[in-house]
Amino acid sequence: ADTRVLFSQEESPAGLYVLQDSATTILNPSGPEARTDYTWSPDDRRIAFSSPGSPGSAQAGIWISDADAPASLHRLWDRGSHPRFYPVETLLVCAGPEDGRDDEGIWQMDFLGNARLRLTPVGVEPEISPDGTRIAYLVTTGGSTGRMMLVYHRLSMTRDTIAVAALRHAWLSDSRTLVYETM
Repeated sequence: ADTRVLFSQEESPAGLYVLQDSATTILNPSGPEARTDYTWSPDDRRIAFSSPGSPGSAQAGIWISDADAPASLHRLWDRGSHPRFYPVETLLVCAGPEDGRDDEGIWQMDFLGNARLRLTPVGVEPEISPDGTRIAYLVTTGGSTGRMMLVYHRLSMTRDTIAVAALRHAWLSDSRTLVYETM
């Protein structure tokens, strides 16, 4: 069985690693810095993560690599965070920067970063349901007790408010149930 683990290490040599058969491969030996929002694609063929920095800077943005050549990184967008893969389609979603500009919100893009579509005008930390029909995300409400959690329905393009003080969230395998932490 193919057993691979994706993990980050803060101590030197810091970076994002793949562990396979007792051997580690660093994805970003000379940058970009990886946030802890890294993820495998559902078919285990790709890895995506985001790197901090000002939008447009040299290393900020959404990065993707092929799992067979994990150190061959390709930047999809020069901004954004929290990339997540759809279960079947060759698309992913991410959050744009929360900076009050036109790039805020939840975005969908292809694996080349060419076809980018804004799904929502605001939001962070998108999580795709296992069947790919819904995207849960968080929106700042101005309070200190968490964020409002909404669900975007891809077929109807509608949004429902689910919770008003969510901190973290995840889908269960039925694609209908969300588990979330609140304060």
